[in-house]
Amino acid sequence: MTVIEFKNRAKYQNGYDRELDSWKIIDIHQIPTEFEENSEFDFYCSNGKSLVRRKTIKMKLQALRLQSGWKVNWNLFYEQDINEENCDYEFSSSTLFSISNTQINRCIELIWHPKGELNGKYILEVFNLTEKYNTKKKIVEKVPESLEPVITFESKNRQEIVNKIEALVLELKPYDFKKEIDWNEIQ
Repeated sequence: MTVIEFKNRAKYQNGYDRELDSWKIIDIHQIPTEFEENSEFDFYCSNGKSLVRRKTIKMKLQALRLQSGWKVNWNLFYEQDINEENCDYEFSSSTLFSISNTQINRCIELIWHPKGELNGKYILEVFNLTEKYNTKKKIVEKVPESLEPVITFESKNRQEIVNKIEALVLELKPYDFKKEIDWNEIQ
């Protein structure tokens, strides 16, 4: 299949099955809403320049004990260690796991760096959250105060990361930010 054939197929089926960042996705087989453990599915994805056919094995997400108040923003953290078969797929996202707690103004993110590389490592980062007015949405949002994390933990061992996440959600103290919102700009 070429990029042009991919676009024609999308037109024929009235659009893409999913979109992820700049990638458009068309399922080769109908993907069920309920997955069996370790079920496989195929799909094509294109960013308009290149076309990739992927075969993915559905794996179990990593079980974590999170305290109340924590919201899961993104979760691609699987209960499997990196290997040659899964490094290009399950470890290719820039962020594997992201949770936030707006009551204590903290965010925890997990990445694998370098992404998709067998010799990489997990990097767990904690960010302080602050309030910022979103002029497009016309709402106040909690966003990371800085691109620099206040805590960083690195490991190649998935269980060490699990233990650290579970400890952090229990032990992190609230972050008290200075309110810098100009309420006059909010109409």
